[in-house]
Amino acid sequence: MELRHLRYFLAVAQQRHFTRAAERLGIAQPALSQQIRQLERELGVRLFDRDNRRVSVTAAGQAFLGHAQPIVDAADTALAEMEGFAGSLRGRVVVGTLQSLSELKLPGILARYHERHPQVEIALQEETSDRMPSLLVDGALDIALLDTTRRAMPAGIAVENVYQDDLVVVVSLAHELAGRKRVPLAALADSPFIMNKPGSGLRRTVEQACREAGFTPRVAFESGDGSAVCALAAEGLGVAILPRSVAETAPARVRALTVAPRGLRRTVGIAWRQGRHLSGAASALLALLRESLRS
Repeated sequence: MELRHLRYFLAVAQQRHFTRAAERLGIAQPALSQQIRQLERELGVRLFDRDNRRVSVTAAGQAFLGHAQPIVDAADTALAEMEGFAGSLRGRVVVGTLQSLSELKLPGILARYHERHPQVEIALQEETSDRMPSLLVDGALDIALLDTTRRAMPAGIAVENVYQDDLVVVVSLAHELAGRKRVPLAALADSPFIMNKPGSGLRRTVEQACREAGFTPRVAFESGDGSAVCALAAEGLGVAILPRSVAETAPARVRALTVAPRGLRRTVGIAWRQGRHLSGAASALLALLRESLRS
């Protein structure tokens, strides 16, 4: 049994489909099937039940999964560390991120990374939190920074929460609530809302919090840009709920109000795909993101 057999097994277990797993691995589907049969013969058990439409993991396969994943993870960690010893890091790392992070927190972090590893190319891709997990699974992203609030991750995705953001209600200075410091969400039931676009973790959090407060928010405007949301709120076109860090960059014509009585928060996490070798460049960036976003 070789390490590649474990990688092949994990890919099929995560995809539940031989053709999709083969595409992800970059090999032909018949070759993948042959390698899995070879592994099953060596182990003396069936790892997958197959039919024409779907693949499911057997009880033996589930037990083997618990052994295979840590082995592959340990091997990837060792490879990444050796790449660092071998010389200056090179390559390309694709990072998925929330728009608010790409504006406020990431530029400084990426500048420090570039100073340490000038030969690594970083590709930044702004995406919604709904889309980023599937892009990790497909290999389109190496690392993702996303809203993990009340979010279940698909199989094969590792996630590490790094910080929380207070969410605040943003209103214009002329709004009837602008003189208050704290406001219950129920007080916004009749107000038009300015929301992030569908698919964003922030929108999901806001909509769920409003439902728990007893109403469905009436959406008047949508934007994927936090600055645009603030500008619309400043003109009195509606109320918005945004991370405090975003609201603090807003023009002086808006007021940020704390949500009463317990406040409202979102959780931001770093995610990556398990069972896939992270290059030394990606591992170094992952370590810097952990260090910087937790501080």
